[in-house]
Amino acid sequence: MVHILKQENIEVVESEKKNITKLIKSFYPDLRKTVNELQKCCIDGKLEINTYATHLEFVGNILNTLKQDSLAVRKLVIQNEQLFNNDYATLLKQMFDYIIDKEQSSMETKKQLLIISEHLYRSALVLDQEINFYSCCIALEQTE
Repeated sequence: MVHILKQENIEVVESEKKNITKLIKSFYPDLRKTVNELQKCCIDGKLEINTYATHLEFVGNILNTLKQDSLAVRKLVIQNEQLFNNDYATLLKQMFDYIIDKEQSSMETKKQLLIISEHLYRSALVLDQEINFYSCCIALEQTE
């Protein structure tokens, strides 16, 4: 990614260097998706990965809202589809990573991770990604 940024003469300020690592980890091992996300963050010859921080806040918001009402989560996600480019598989992966990073190891956490993993697998097979994501949210709500 650094080589691509240098080759394209993209200015990278010091504060964005840590965000490059986060972006790569977020989309690993899908190199193509990582490059595409990196490209979206290049605006007027400068790298601005503020969208990644927004993603983390958004995922946290989803999980917090889920504790209250899964219907509200569906509304929240549909209203913010442009934030994650309607890529529900990536959103599921980010939820998985968020839970691992934020939660302590407990039986409830392990159940949540299994639910997300199952829906992530299903996302490759289902016709409607949004319905698959929402069914994951309903299942997660039931672990509370």
